[in-house]
Amino acid sequence: MKKIDINKHLYFNWSDRKKDILHLFFIVFNEEALIKKLTQENFIELVNFSKDSFKKINPINYIFYKLLVYFPLNHQAVNTKKYSDRLKALLHGVINSAKLEDDPLVELKHFFSFLNTLPVNLSFKDQIQNIRDIYWENDQPRVHDEKQAVDQSISTVITNLREVQDSILESKKIDPQKEILIKDNWVKIKDVFLEPLISFVRSFGEFVKPFPYRSASKRVDHGQYSLIDMFSFLNEFFHHFSQKSSDATAFEKAIEYIDLIQVQFGSESEFRKLFNKNELTVKDFVGLLVEEIDKLPNQLEKEVDDIEDFEIEIPTYYLEVLIIKEICKNMSKYSVENENIKCLIRNEDDFIEIFLENQIKNEVKEFSSNEGLTCINHISESNIFKFSYTNERSDLIFKQKIILRK
Repeated sequence: MKKIDINKHLYFNWSDRKKDILHLFFIVFNEEALIKKLTQENFIELVNFSKDSFKKINPINYIFYKLLVYFPLNHQAVNTKKYSDRLKALLHGVINSAKLEDDPLVELKHFFSFLNTLPVNLSFKDQIQNIRDIYWENDQPRVHDEKQAVDQSISTVITNLREVQDSILESKKIDPQKEILIKDNWVKIKDVFLEPLISFVRSFGEFVKPFPYRSASKRVDHGQYSLIDMFSFLNEFFHHFSQKSSDATAFEKAIEYIDLIQVQFGSESEFRKLFNKNELTVKDFVGLLVEEIDKLPNQLEKEVDDIEDFEIEIPTYYLEVLIIKEICKNMSKYSVENENIKCLIRNEDDFIEIFLENQIKNEVKEFSSNEGLTCINHISESNIFKFSYTNERSDLIFKQKIILRK
């Protein structure tokens, strides 16, 4: 009879089944139990244990995949993911502890960068002020003098990428100092500017949706040249920069994308105007609207209450470029010139109402593409602007009503 070796025959050998242990760990520990279990020391031990546990993927990415369920991937999930802040604090602490080996640390930083682009549980006012502060800080002469401005970092990355690309085409060795300079400046661009901007837009997508004419929404989250798509490509590109050294197409794409980001979202862009501090009050808005209507060939009949002034939540750019411009443009294009335009403004306790009425030309069947009114409706549909717009067409009369709430 064969002798039984307790260690050999009565115990399962897990040394080749580490991935099963990982699976089991996240089954046994979840929700509050997982958060309590994952101290910095335990997380580092888990990462070290997971080495070589998967053949085709980096095992730390499996750990990230299991943690991702605790983070909000859209704004609707922000209030339901109650462990995201604690997990993010844990990962931030691990990064700063410098106790992880280089390879998993690089992957953790890459994952943490992605987490920084997700929606966060902060108020609209807090988040938009953060973006305003970022743009404002980038405009300061001191920042430019110290070469710390985001625009300068973008220029540095583009210049050095082109030089590295030339070296590759000439089969020369890449200057390691240039690689460090490129990566350091990319980290500054994404940490200081792109991650907070993407997080804000993912939290409050309705803020950019009305941008003429829905182009900002497309630029941010739709298609090949959207901000999120370009950011994802660039983050992967710089994350695997050394491996991309022979890929001329990837270099061209990286240069194109980072240049587009500067043009479309940088300090001189139209998009940036959305984050300028609002300067118009209700009285200012009414004055500008009446002034623009007065420029039309129609006579203006107006009846205006004594308006109690208050600040408007809508970006000045939207008020001027969309609301006032589009309303007056439609009046100019479609109203009967020898008929009066009626304007009635009423002051209520918590809001003001503006009623506009004009006659429409007989030949007008519908208002062209309605793109302008569609953008105004996007503003109206969002709660963050405290604005309401409705219109009604009856025979040859077009009626519009605007409400601005305190």
